[in-house]
Amino acid sequence: MGSSVGHRFRPVGFLRGVLHKPHEEWCPNSNLFEDQMSAESWSSSRVLDGRILSLEEASVLATREWLPLFADSPADAQAMY
Repeated sequence: MGSSVGHRFRPVGFLRGVLHKPHEEWCPNSNLFEDQMSAESWSSSRVLDGRILSLEEASVLATREWLPLFADSPADAQAMY
């Protein structure tokens, strides 16, 4: 078994005000997978619109989207990024 980077399926709509109940609509559809093929199969079988990201891409995207929400928080919260 080779080393696996891992992939994540990220549904569209989060942080865009599209979802009415994120914990019911987005959270169950944001998942981690061993490889891209597994993520593609899973999302296709559920007819979900979204993106398949490597874990590195998901981390960069999440940091870019969430960090501004902590702009006024103590410095130690921002230091981890």
